[in-house]
Formats: sequence, C-alpha cells, structure tokens
Amino acid sequence: MKIDLNSVKSKLNNHTETVVLEVMEDLLKKSEIKDICTCKECLLDIASYALNNLPAR
Repeated sequence: MKIDLNSVKSKLNNHTETVVLEVMEDLLKKSEIKDICTCKECLLDIASYALNNLPAR
C-alpha cells in the first residue's frame, strides 16, 4: 500500500510553530526592535532557533 505523505502532512498542524510565528510578528512590530533583518532567511532562522529551544509538548 502506498502512503500519500503530502495528504498526511497537509492535515498536521504544529501549535508551537504557530505560537512562535505570532510572537515574532508581535515583537517585530515594536519600535524597540528595529535593527533586525526581516528577510525570509533570517526570519526562518529566528523561528527555527526558537522552535529548537522550546520544550516539546
């Protein structure tokens, strides 16, 4: 039997990832946080760092 991994992946939702992205968005709106690069690569690095350092739930 062949498993359709794309179908399975589309049904998964990582709650911690959603929270990290929401917090990042809120923080980046603050005037105190202005010297951070917001290119896609840097934002992915920040999110990855946060997710790798948060405990699994």
